[in-house]
Amino acid sequence: MAAVLHDVVEDTEFTLGDLRTRGFPAGVVEAVDALTRRDDEPYPDFINRARSNEIARRVKIADILDNTTPERVRAAGLGQQYLDRYREALQMLTDAESQS
Repeated sequence: MAAVLHDVVEDTEFTLGDLRTRGFPAGVVEAVDALTRRDDEPYPDFINRARSNEIARRVKIADILDNTTPERVRAAGLGQQYLDRYREALQMLTDAESQS
């Protein structure tokens, strides 16, 4: 569920409270919270927060892998700076995954 909802709070008017009100399990809401980047939050801080939640960490790993397929990179016109950022984030997340 968290994977499907991972961008909902960031990209829509839905709030974490809305998810709670609609009966989503607390663990799912916590993971979505960890996957929601705050305004003005530096990307490394966001990744550190996401990696602290097991569900969020696994969803973010899958999200980065999906966002960096050759087809997606080509379609989005991602530059090397973004690919480097994703690579560093993936390393942080997979390091945390191997320690859990």
